[in-house]
Order: sequence, then structure tokens, then C-alpha cells
Amino acid sequence: MKKIVLICSHEYSGSTALYEAMNGHTRIQGYKVKNKYESPLNFYFLCKNPHKLTNKSAIFMDELFYNFQISTKAAYDYCRFIYVVRQPESVLGFMIANQTRKPSFAIRRYKYRLRRLYEMSKRTSGGILLTYDNLLEGRGTDLIDSYLGLKQPIVFNPSLLMPYKLQYNTDQIAPTVMDELRESYERYLYLMRQNLVWVNSL
Repeated sequence: MKKIVLICSHEYSGSTALYEAMNGHTRIQGYKVKNKYESPLNFYFLCKNPHKLTNKSAIFMDELFYNFQISTKAAYDYCRFIYVVRQPESVLGFMIANQTRKPSFAIRRYKYRLRRLYEMSKRTSGGILLTYDNLLEGRGTDLIDSYLGLKQPIVFNPSLLMPYKLQYNTDQIAPTVMDELRESYERYLYLMRQNLVWVNSL
């Protein structure tokens, strides 16, 4: 099996900007077609896609936003994992404004996704954890370089995050609920840091 890296995140985290930067690397080829990884065979089909390279140094990549996209335990043996998370205010604002989601739906999706990412992190020790703020500061890609064994570094320009800087109104969400979401984010971020390599851990 060729090397596979999965960027696991939630909507509007800024992970797509990281995906685009990594896809520009000579060794990495990304495919985002809302793949569902239900068995090892799905990873085989990912690696059957065309790649810039034709040798063993080729790395295939996908970006996953939803819990249903990966359900096979084999992923933890076949893949490398990069996690990207972001605080709730902007994420929920984007979801409500751009997807016309009801606040209750946006809240549930965000909370359940954070919990799933944490559960996955327990099985991917050595994976990389980045936050939106890390990306905004241009930090963390050196950890990915080391993790994937890249001699040529990933070039990430924080200007790629421009579309994610917009601010949307979240007044529809009660202040007490937003406080709970912030607490959930901080709790899961802390727990994930126990399992993964993160920017301030070095």
C-alpha cells in the first residue's frame, strides 16, 4: 500500500487551505470526491488514481469533514493523520450563513465532529494536530514535513485563509450555549493534545 495522508477536520476550519498547499507539493497528490472509506479496498482505489510521481515516494491525500466518511479500523494502519480544528464562533457563523443551517443543527454537527476527531486521535498517536490560529500564524507545516518525511518543505501562505476570515452573526445562538461550545472546544483540544504532536509541544 502506498503512503496515504488524511486531513481530518470539520467545516470552515481552514483545513482546505492546508490541503491546497500540500497538494502543491511534488510528492503529494490530493483527491477530494467525498470518499467513503468503509474497507481497505477503498484505500486501494484511492491509490489507483494518477499521481505526479510514479515511484514509492508518492503520497496520496484526502480531506474528510464528516463522520460517515471513514468507518474502517484499517485506516489506522494504512494512513497518516493530520487534524485541524477551530473555535466555534466563526465555524457556526459560516455554517448558518452559507449553508442556511438551523443553529441547532450547526451546534450538533460541530460538537459531534469534535468528539469523533478526539476518538480518532486516540488511535493515531504521532499524528499532527493544528488549529486555525496555527495556520493563520503560518506555523505547523514543519511538523507535517517531519511526519511525512518530506525533504522539500510544504509552502503554506496564510493568505490562503482569506475566505475563512469573514465574520457572520451568531446572535441566534444563546450566550450560554456558545459558552458551552467554547468549553467543549477547549476540552477536546486539550485531550487531543495528549495523543498528538502539536505546535507548542516542541
